[in-house]
Amino acid sequence: MSAELTGKMGRMRIPLAGIALGTNSSSMSAIGNDFGFPQIFARELDALKRPESLVIALTTSGNSENMCALVDQA
Repeated sequence: MSAELTGKMGRMRIPLAGIALGTNSSSMSAIGNDFGFPQIFARELDALKRPESLVIALTTSGNSENMCALVDQA
């Protein structure tokens, strides 16, 4: 989804900012070791979010601690 926001998503347009959390393995390891793995997405979001940010959380179970923490942070 984030790639389509910065790409064209079906038609030529101005690119939109988008990032997929959890794609930087160095950050995942550092955050997990320092803050605990339930905080891996929430900590990234805390660094990147702005008042106008939109967060889209996709999960298959809806019960993962890391996703629940992300939604709380959002």
